Amino acid sequence: MTDKMSDSTVGNGAVDGAEIDIIEVVPHEKAYYTTIHWDGYGDNLKSAHPDGKRINNSFYGTYHDLWFLWDKGGYKLYMDGTDSTHLVYDMPGKDYGKGTCQVPCYLKITAEYGTWAGSIVPEQLPAHFYVDYVRVYKEKKKH
Repeated sequence: MTDKMSDSTVGNGAVDGAEIDIIEVVPHEKAYYTTIHWDGYGDNLKSAHPDGKRINNSFYGTYHDLWFLWDKGGYKLYMDGTDSTHLVYDMPGKDYGKGTCQVPCYLKITAEYGTWAGSIVPEQLPAHFYVDYVRVYKEKKKH
């Protein structure tokens, strides 16, 4: 997330502010997505994501390692490894807001529900979502 998203310049794409949803599980679709939002949260909001990746029951009940690479070229999501066989999404910045977000962001870990992700089913409660650790790395400056 970024504080700049709400006052980003309309038409400047994600460059001056974006909400980057690294992974959103949508249980009623049995899929997950990576989504980029830009141009503020008002009437000009734009959002884009590749097609959802189907999940099966083996997705649940185990830990997954996620790596999210975000640089000027775009966004890439890897799951359970960082070689090309584990690349889930390759999202060129030019296709997701005319360039990648260039302002400082902060991290939120949340669970999505409601209109978009589906209602909570009381018979499925209690539900658990575990996060073992989170690490954020900043790219080294090149000399």
